[in-house]
Amino acid sequence: MLFSGFSVIPTMADEYHNPSRDVVIGMLSSILITVFIILAFVILIVPYFKVSNIKEFIHNSESIQIGKKLC
Repeated sequence: MLFSGFSVIPTMADEYHNPSRDVVIGMLSSILITVFIILAFVILIVPYFKVSNIKEFIHNSESIQIGKKLC
């Protein structure tokens, strides 16, 4: 359901002036906007004052290779 509009971008490729550029831009921007909205929603669920220990968050994020850049 989330990516239901995702298939509209390639099907309208004949309407674009430069489809090799515009289809890629359209698909990437739709993915980035969707990911940003989901991340913003997930981050804003927990209020900042209820996060007790940021080091624990950084330690847990090391498993996905994010924490090493934060430390």
